[in-house]
Amino acid sequence: AQQLTTAQDQLMEELENNCAMVKKLVRFELPKEYWPEFGFRQGEYAAKVTADSEEEMSAM
Repeated sequence: AQQLTTAQDQLMEELENNCAMVKKLVRFELPKEYWPEFGFRQGEYAAKVTADSEEEMSAM
């Protein structure tokens, strides 16, 4: 049972990381008028992409 819980925790962490990466890609690649289709709330990410974000995306 302990091994299963550990495996589930690892899988959940991987899924959360993948979800965060997808959100970053949506923000970076698509105009903000498309963001609500991906579950973003209005104003959630209203700030424009900064140089730091661009560097992060180019590192992917």
